Order: sequence, then structure tokens, then C-alpha cells
Amino acid sequence: MASEPPAIDPTTLAELAADTGPAVIPDLIKVFLETAHARIGRMAAAVAAGNGPAVAAEAHALKSSAATFGAAEIRYLCAELERTCKASLAVNAGGNLARLEQALAAAERELADYLKTR
Repeated sequence: MASEPPAIDPTTLAELAADTGPAVIPDLIKVFLETAHARIGRMAAAVAAGNGPAVAAEAHALKSSAATFGAAEIRYLCAELERTCKASLAVNAGGNLARLEQALAAAERELADYLKTR
């Protein structure tokens, strides 16, 4: 049975550390996670309000941040939310939002483990 891919690509995270300096990474991770949680909260409110364009805008911004940290599942789910919600709120937005919350939780665990080893 194949194992699940990592929530955070270690190569991408290593490249980010090399580009910014390892001392900056803890602060970058903190800001990423705080911002990601806030964006997901705003997406949930937009889903409840039926505001597809607002979901798409928040998903687009989170997609970019996720790519910076190598969070492929978050990036993929955000791209799906952005695509389906640009014009109107898709029926499956709530399901994708729940999957996004799970992906963020997995990424948060892996980033915490990363910080413990540094």
C-alpha cells in the first residue's frame, strides 16, 4: 500500500530556507499558518453567504502562499475552489473547504515537526 505524500514538500521548504535564511523560517511558517487559518475562516463565511467570488479570491491568495511552502494538497484544493467559485458558488465548495481544513492541519503538523528539528 502506497503511503500518503507529505503535506509539505521538504525540497521546497529547504529551497525557501536557503533563499530567505534558516533563521527567518519560523516566522514565515507562523505567518503562513495564521494567514491560512484566517483565509479559510473568510472562505467559510463566504460559502455561508453564497459569495462565490469572495471564496475564489481567498482561495487564489492561499494557493500562492501554499505553493511557496510546498503545500501541494492545499494548493490543489485552493485551485479547485478558485476555479469552481469564480463565477458562482459551486455545490461542492463546502466539501472542498472541509478537505482544505484537513490539508492545512496536516501541513501544520509537518511544519511543527520541521521546526522541532531545527
